[in-house]
Amino acid sequence: MTHYHQYQRISENKDGIVEICKICNKRLVTRKDKDGRIDNQVYAREHIADIAQPTGPTAHIFVKLYGKPKV
Repeated sequence: MTHYHQYQRISENKDGIVEICKICNKRLVTRKDKDGRIDNQVYAREHIADIAQPTGPTAHIFVKLYGKPKV
């Protein structure tokens, strides 16, 4: 069964962020640029469960994770 990763931050420094998934132990290293910023597209793709919203393009993921939103 596939799952959406639930990352826990292990360390962060000026070069990047290291995180490990609580479910499957996948290690994710996100590098920072010279200004200390991370690539937002990569971060969003890997942390989709954290940014899913009840409306918009991530609504189908929100429903899978949390069920239909109560109005």
